[in-house]
Amino acid sequence: MLREKYRKTIVKLGYAFYESHDNLVNVKRIWYYYNGKWLPGVIGYAKFIRKKKVREEALEDFVKIFTHAQIMGVGTGRAAGFGYAIIEVKKEDSTRKEKSN
Repeated sequence: MLREKYRKTIVKLGYAFYESHDNLVNVKRIWYYYNGKWLPGVIGYAKFIRKKKVREEALEDFVKIFTHAQIMGVGTGRAAGFGYAIIEVKKEDSTRKEKSN
């Protein structure tokens, strides 16, 4: 993915997904000591929900960006063991039926 398209895609992704309210509980800031300095780190997991009007291409770009993050490492803490990213894509259950009374 070209650098300019990468930047635009990052901005678009900010509008393409809702963050789960659980992220406030599941993601925690921690401090670790590395190279003579205390640095902030993040541990936990985050859930993002795709907005219904978002094209399938946006989801594919999201997966590409996270795959790149997983391969290259994320942030300055990767040498200290941080910076691991995993993405799981769960399809919506289209077989659900609404109950009528």
